[in-house]
Amino acid sequence: MLDLFKKIPFVAATILLLLCFAVTLRSQSMPGFRAPEREKDTTPVSVKAARGQAPLAKLYGHLMPDASKVKRLPPLDPNSIPKQERPLEKTLNIGVVRTLPSDLNPMTDSAMYSVVEGYVRIAAVTSPGAAYIRLHFKDFSLPAGARVFVYSANNADSYFGPYEGNGPWNDGAFWTPALLGDQVIIEYRMPAGTASQGVPFKVNEVSHVYKDVFSANDPAGVCNLEVPAEWANVAKSVGLLDFMTSEGEAVCTGTLLNDADTTQDHHVLTANHCISSQSEAQSLTVYWNYNTGDTPPGGTPTTIGANLVVTSIGTDFTLLRLAGTLPGGLFFSGWDAGPVSTGTSVTGIHHPQGSHKRISFGATNPDCDSQLPSSCSNFTGVTWSQGITEDGSSGSGIWTGTSDNAKLVGSLLGGFASCANLAGSDFYARFSVIYPSVAQFLEPLRTLTVTSVNPSSVGIIVLLNGNNQPSGSTPFTRTYFHNSSVTLIAASTLVNGNTFQKWQRDGVDFTTGASTTVTMDANHTMTAVYLSPPTVDLTVASSNPSSGVNITVTPNDNNGLGNGTTQFTRTYNKNTDANLTAPTTLGGSIFWKWQRDGVDFSTNPAVTVAMDGAHTATAIYFAPGPTPTPTPAPGAGTQPIAFVRAGTNSPGSDLFLTNVDGTSVVSLTDVYGDDTLPAWSPNGSRLAYTCLRQPDGSISLPRRICVRNADGTGFLVLSNTLADDYSPSWSRDGSQIAFTTSTSGSQTNFGIMNVDGTGRFILSFSGAANPDWSPDNSTLVFQSGISIWTYNRLTQTSKQLTFGTIDSRPRYSPDGSKIVFERISDSAFQIYVMNSDGSNQTRLSKNAGWDTAPTWSPDGTKILFTGLRNSENALYVMNADGSNQTRVTTGSDGVWRAVPTTPIIFNETGSNNAASVNSVTFLRGPFQILDAHNFSTDGHTRIILFTSNLEMFSPLIPPTSMLSVQANGVNLPVENVGAVTGVTGLNGSYIVVRLPDGLPAGNLSLTVTARGLTSAVAILPIGP
Repeated sequence: MLDLFKKIPFVAATILLLLCFAVTLRSQSMPGFRAPEREKDTTPVSVKAARGQAPLAKLYGHLMPDASKVKRLPPLDPNSIPKQERPLEKTLNIGVVRTLPSDLNPMTDSAMYSVVEGYVRIAAVTSPGAAYIRLHFKDFSLPAGARVFVYSANNADSYFGPYEGNGPWNDGAFWTPALLGDQVIIEYRMPAGTASQGVPFKVNEVSHVYKDVFSANDPAGVCNLEVPAEWANVAKSVGLLDFMTSEGEAVCTGTLLNDADTTQDHHVLTANHCISSQSEAQSLTVYWNYNTGDTPPGGTPTTIGANLVVTSIGTDFTLLRLAGTLPGGLFFSGWDAGPVSTGTSVTGIHHPQGSHKRISFGATNPDCDSQLPSSCSNFTGVTWSQGITEDGSSGSGIWTGTSDNAKLVGSLLGGFASCANLAGSDFYARFSVIYPSVAQFLEPLRTLTVTSVNPSSVGIIVLLNGNNQPSGSTPFTRTYFHNSSVTLIAASTLVNGNTFQKWQRDGVDFTTGASTTVTMDANHTMTAVYLSPPTVDLTVASSNPSSGVNITVTPNDNNGLGNGTTQFTRTYNKNTDANLTAPTTLGGSIFWKWQRDGVDFSTNPAVTVAMDGAHTATAIYFAPGPTPTPTPAPGAGTQPIAFVRAGTNSPGSDLFLTNVDGTSVVSLTDVYGDDTLPAWSPNGSRLAYTCLRQPDGSISLPRRICVRNADGTGFLVLSNTLADDYSPSWSRDGSQIAFTTSTSGSQTNFGIMNVDGTGRFILSFSGAANPDWSPDNSTLVFQSGISIWTYNRLTQTSKQLTFGTIDSRPRYSPDGSKIVFERISDSAFQIYVMNSDGSNQTRLSKNAGWDTAPTWSPDGTKILFTGLRNSENALYVMNADGSNQTRVTTGSDGVWRAVPTTPIIFNETGSNNAASVNSVTFLRGPFQILDAHNFSTDGHTRIILFTSNLEMFSPLIPPTSMLSVQANGVNLPVENVGAVTGVTGLNGSYIVVRLPDGLPAGNLSLTVTARGLTSAVAILPIGP
C-alpha cells in the first residue's frame, strides 16, 4: 500500500480535487480516536547496524570522511536570508537552499574502506553555522544490495536510511530529513563483489537551517499558552511540519484526522500555502509529541514523507497521506463538517514560531479581509480571548466542544493576532467547505448493490461522477468512496417488451427516470423495477372488397401470427409498431388508402401502425369510374376567360368560359361537386383547378388538383394524397404546378408538382397560400398570414413585401415588374398593385363592395377581378391603372387565357437572313461552329437570335416543349432567353443558342417553336 501511494503524482491529486467537488455535501462528523501505544524498539544501534538497518559507523569507529574531500560551503551571509513578507499567512521560514559548487560524487569525493560486510565509502558535507542540514540527492540509482545512510557528524545515533534502489520515491531524487549540526556524513555501503556501475548518486543541494526550532531558548511569544492536561490527548493529533519549498525550508502545523480505517491510511490536514505540490509533500518530516518537557529532537517521534491527496488554493487547504509509519499513542482528531456560526467557542492547538505546542481559546467572528483567496463565506474569523497564533501556526486546526468531544472545524490560513495585537482576527478555512473534497478519503468505503425485478437480470450502465465505469448485469455490487456520485442507467424497454417503471433505493421508491444518480453517503441497494407491457389488438379490415385481401404483417404478434386475409386480428404488446402492406391492385380494383379507426391515415400501401392502443386498420380499394366529360363541352372554343359560377344542371360550382364582353358563356364542368379556382396553362390549352373528385369517383373532401383541356376533355386528377390541395398556378414554362396544401390540424404550405402529378414536394413555409410564378420561373409570390411574400427558388431566400395590412391573392404581371393583390381597406377587400420589390403600393379599386381575386390580361394592360355588387359576385375588367371598370358577367375567380401567337424571327433588312450576332464578338454571320475567339471551355460558338415577344425569361431555361430552335432539323440548345430592353420601339425577345457538333455548313433553314407554334423559316448562314 505504501509503495502505491508513493507513486501518486501531483497531477493526479489535482484531478482528484476536481472530482471531489462533484460529490454531494451532507453534514457529517466523526469522533476522535486515541491509538494504542506501541512497544518501543530497544534494539541496540550496533545490532541494527549488523543487520544493515543502521550506519556501519556504529560498528567501526574508524569510518571517517577524508577531510580533504569534504564538500564545504562558505559561511552563510545573513543578508542572503530572504525576509518573510507574508502579512496574512503564518508560515515560518527556517532555512535556505544552498547549491554545492560542484555535485558530490561518492566515487571520488569520499574515503573508501573495506569491512567484513563489503566496501564502505564515507563522504561529508559542511555548511558552517547551520543548526540543522538537509541534503538533496539526485540521480539516485544503487546496485542491488547497496545502501546509503546519512547521519549527523555530532551524533551517529541521529541517522536516516537505509536508502536503496532509486530512493524512497523511486524517481532518483529526494530530500533527507533535517540532521543536527552543520556537517552531515554520507555512508555508501556496497556488498563485497559489487562492481562499480558508474556514479550511484549525486548530492547537489543543502538546506541550511538557520533557525533552531527545537532550541531551549523558547522563541514563541510570551502571550502563548501551554497545553493544559485536559487537552493533552487532542494535542497528540497536532504535529510540526518541516518541509522544503521553492523558497527554502519552512515549518507549519498539521492535524492528524480520524478516518474510516486508521490501520490503513493516515491523513494530515494543513494549509495549501504551506504545502501545495507533491514534491513538497515528499520532503515532509512530521514531528509528533513536541511538547513542553519532551526529550531533545533526537528522540522526538517523526514520520517521514507524504503524498499530496487533494489541495485547493481558494479554500487554502491540503490533505496529505503520510507515507512513513506513525508512532504509537497518537490521537486521530475528530471533525465536524457542519457549519459553524458566529460566536461559537473554539480552541486552537499549534506550533507558534516552530516551538512546542501551544493552545489558544476564543470564538468565531464575522470578520473578512480582502487578502483572503476566495469568498469570505469559505472562511471564519476568530478572536482569541487567551493565547494567539504566530508564524509556524499555519495549517493548524480549531476545535469546537470540550477536550472530551472536540471536533475540528477549521484550518488556519493566517491573520493578524499577535502578542502585540491580542484583538486581531485570525482566519480559518471552514471544514464544512473543505469536506466535499476530502470526504471520500475520510469516510468508509460504500457498497452499492444493484438488483432488478421482472426480470431479475438486466444490463445496467454505470457512471462514476459522469465517467464510464464497468457496467453489470443484475444483481451486482460496486464499492465507492464515501459521497461518490454514481449514475445508473437502465434500459427503457427490454427485448421481451417489459418497460421500465421506477428505481427503488433501499426498498423505497426513488425515481421514475431510467437514468438516476445516487450519492454514496451510505451503503445502498438500487432496484430497477420493470412492468410487463399491456397487450392491445390490431384489427385489419378492407373495403371494396370487404374481405379476402391478403395483407403482409410484420412482426409476428404475441401468438406468433403474421400475415393474414381480411378481416383478422393480431395481438401485440402496447407501443409495438405493426407494419402492414396491402397489394396495390386487386382484380379490377386499385388501392386507394389506409384508414385507421375510420380516419384517413395514408395513401401508401405500406404503413406502420403504432400500437399505443387498440386500432382498426382498413385497406380501401376503388374501381375506376368513367372519366367525366369524355367529349368536348358544347360551345367551348377560344373564349379567353375561365371563371366560376353555380352549376347549370348540378349542385355546387362549375367552371365556365366567356368572352371579354360577357358573350358566349359556356359550361365546361357540369358535374357534381365544387370546381373552383381555375388557372390556365401558359399556352392556353389546359386548365388546372380545384375539384372534389376522389380516386373512387366519389365527390368529397379533401380537395384535389384536377386538369382538363380547354374544350372540357382530357380530365385528370393530379393530386391523390390525404392532404387538402387547392389554388393551382402553372409555371410560366408549363412544366410544373404550384398549389396550396394542408393536412388536418396543420397550417397551410405551398407545394410543387409536375404537370402529370409526379415529383410532388412541399416547401416548408408555414401559413403560405395562393402561390404564383414569376415570368422567369425563379420566384414564387404568395400570401403568408396577412402579408405578401416572395421566395426565390435559386437562392432559397424569402422576402416580405407588405407589412401591417391584410393582403392576399398576389399575381405577377406578365413582364414580372408588378404584383396585383387584394387588401382590406375601408372594411372591404380592394384591388392594389405594387412593384415586384414591394414598393409603390397603389390602390386601384375604391368600391363599396368587395373587389377580390385580381388577375392580369396576357398583355399586362388590363386586370380582371371579382366584384361584389348588390349581393352578387360578377367579373369586372379595368385598365392596369384602375380606370374604366366594366362588368363582364356573373361569376367569380376569373382568369385570362394567354392566346399563344406564332413566334416571328426578326430578319436583316432586305433579306431573309435571321438577325443574329456572335454572342462574344457581336459580328453577324456566317458563323463558325468552333470559334477561336470564343471564351467558353468547349470552344463552341454562341449566337444571339432576335424574335417577337415570347414572354419567356431566364435564368431558368424553358423545356423544349415550351421553346426550341432548329436549323435544318438539328436542335440548337437554348442557353438563355429574355426580353430585349433599351431599344426604343422594339418589343421582342432574344434567344442565345449554342452551335452543336454535326451542324452542316451553308445557308440553313432556321425555325423557332414556342408553346407548340412554329415560326416561318429564316436563313442562318454557317461557315465551313
